[in-house]
Amino acid sequence: STNQPIPTYDQDVVKAFARAFTGWTLGGQNQGNLAKFFHPDRNFRIPMEPWAAYHATDEKQLLDGVILPAGQSARTDLQQALDLIFNHPNAGPFFCRGLIQKLVTSNPSPGYVYRCGQAFANNGAGTRGDLKAVLRAVLLDYEARAASLDTRPDEGDLREPVVRVAGLLRTLDAKPRNGRWMFARSFDRAGKSTGQTPLHSPTVFNFFEPEYALPGEIAQSGLVSPEFQIATETTVVGAANLLKGVLGAGGPTSQLILNLAPFQSPQVANDDALLDRVNQLVFAGAMSDATRGILRGALADPAFPRQANPRVITLLWLASLAPESVVQK
Repeated sequence: STNQPIPTYDQDVVKAFARAFTGWTLGGQNQGNLAKFFHPDRNFRIPMEPWAAYHATDEKQLLDGVILPAGQSARTDLQQALDLIFNHPNAGPFFCRGLIQKLVTSNPSPGYVYRCGQAFANNGAGTRGDLKAVLRAVLLDYEARAASLDTRPDEGDLREPVVRVAGLLRTLDAKPRNGRWMFARSFDRAGKSTGQTPLHSPTVFNFFEPEYALPGEIAQSGLVSPEFQIATETTVVGAANLLKGVLGAGGPTSQLILNLAPFQSPQVANDDALLDRVNQLVFAGAMSDATRGILRGALADPAFPRQANPRVITLLWLASLAPESVVQK
């Protein structure tokens, strides 16, 4: 194929799969009332259920000419269609490329995708689709671990807003004061300004497209940058405000308990020691000299907070906005 993609399916196959998946709605409905199929009671805690009256029972030609016979139930069509997708040779590489993009780098090499695809096909014990084996292959591959690759311009990815917030909460060992994580409303409010609200993707294809390339140098280099699709002048500022709000939520009367002790112990009594700790816990040792100089200058500024908690929180906020924190390598 001279390194060009080969289509796996056409529009007719898409239509056939759509018919195979017909007849399902939210579970727990009264199937004697056909209107409930289109307007079901909203119960998302139980599995969806098939309704025979709304399932297309015609013959369906799917991938590679595989045919689902006419007259099958919705459940049988669904199971056979999913088995076909799962066992297709393209499933492993497709799934692994997506995982690599989310966890390691936006532009994995064909060899990296191939090696992980092999783990999907066989975990070493004859089992296909073992996610433990796949994750192990993704995270322990040479291209994921070699520090020498970090300087390449095509390595790494932009961390999406929700991942940045989660990373900050994990760094500070955050815990809910009342034992319940109640961040839905906070993220709902921030969704418009960050481009991302958990579990509220605008389409079934996520918040951004895996093939999106930021116009300019990235696109001209033949690279992709999926997360940049939601990174605009507005959302970059919105994400910064969200991070500041999360850090500010650690006050004595707030819903979060943030552990600032690692940044306030006697071992970090001076600015250089504090920056070393920030480098270790926030940047995983990747803080650049330029960023360190900026943060040191901020700490020395007379206007910078002097009280213990505000000082650390402001420093962590600035650190979370640095390129080495925003871009994962």
